[in-house]
Amino acid sequence: MNNREVAQTFADIADMLAIRGDNIHRVLAYRRAAEAIQDLGQDVNQVYAASKLTDIPGIGKTLADKIGEMLTTGHLTFYDKLAEEIPPSLIDLLRVDGIGPNRA
Repeated sequence: MNNREVAQTFADIADMLAIRGDNIHRVLAYRRAAEAIQDLGQDVNQVYAASKLTDIPGIGKTLADKIGEMLTTGHLTFYDKLAEEIPPSLIDLLRVDGIGPNRA
């Protein structure tokens, strides 16, 4: 997986958590993590290999572990569980201008 894919996974998780009505701070943590990975000036795989994920602002141990799972297995169990609850088509709806988690 590359930076864009990891960032998109976290952005999708943030959207699914928002739709589900989770704590706003948790939603924002995933959004910030997505932005941090997207804006990272180097390959997330190299940062992971150097055990430096938690040096990225906004990435704590829990999110670093999730990134590690994505990079080593190609998927994320937490994402898969959320996707069982929230259909991917609903996430696509959020990308339509003017539709947010409350309207979706």
